[in-house]
Amino acid sequence: MLSHAQRRQFDRLGIVRLRKAIPLPEVAAMREQVWDFLADKYEISRDDPTTWTVEKAWYFQALSRAGVFDSMGSDAVCTALDDLLGPDNWRRPRNWGRPLVTFPLPGTSWDVPYLSWHTDGLGSADDVQAVTIFTFLAPTAPGGGGTVVVAGSHQLVRRTVAAVGPDARLRSSELKARLASRDVWLRDLWTRNAAGDRRRRYLHDGAVVDGVPLHVAELTGEPGDVILMNSRSLHAPAPNVLDTPRMMLVHIVANEKAPQT
Repeated sequence: MLSHAQRRQFDRLGIVRLRKAIPLPEVAAMREQVWDFLADKYEISRDDPTTWTVEKAWYFQALSRAGVFDSMGSDAVCTALDDLLGPDNWRRPRNWGRPLVTFPLPGTSWDVPYLSWHTDGLGSADDVQAVTIFTFLAPTAPGGGGTVVVAGSHQLVRRTVAAVGPDARLRSSELKARLASRDVWLRDLWTRNAAGDRRRRYLHDGAVVDGVPLHVAELTGEPGDVILMNSRSLHAPAPNVLDTPRMMLVHIVANEKAPQT
């Protein structure tokens, strides 16, 4: 069960952490399956960085369908979903999770990305339309490829959806255009070569847009940690500039009683 403080944090920021939500032996077993797949599919060895010749790895569907990642749906995770969505508003999926694997990019420096900002669904004006679950299979430190999220942005997205009306359908580009028109901080976030120190401006300084405090948060954590994100939150992939792969799982659980758009 989420504490009152955790629920307030989720409502305010759109993200909340569940520490050690998945037992470490189960995390280790899932991680081993990912490494075995990488060896078979890409001839990648965990002990030989010279074999890490791709930035991102794909095609894990067979593992997901086989239930390899079903431990992602732990009691702690499901109880938190009951709290956020309502116990009668979602169903346990047949299979859980798909991996997010990002290998290091040698010789690169980390910065707040300007590309690929998106949501995992807009939905109606309901409070929590869906929850995106991120599970850490390996340590992910700052600069290590963790997803970046505009904390608080779910509030602005919800207002934008409500203002457009229940019958309208917004594309991602339209949503970002509407948000960019509200404040230069948002406009510059997805603008290439926007002037200034992006790390300071977005990670530390933040901004207040239409009364909503915003800042960019980098998702970091330890094996077994889980981060729950309001699926309306703006988020984007980020580069891995460290020396170990980013290895996480992601799954989206919808509020089945909320209208979907």
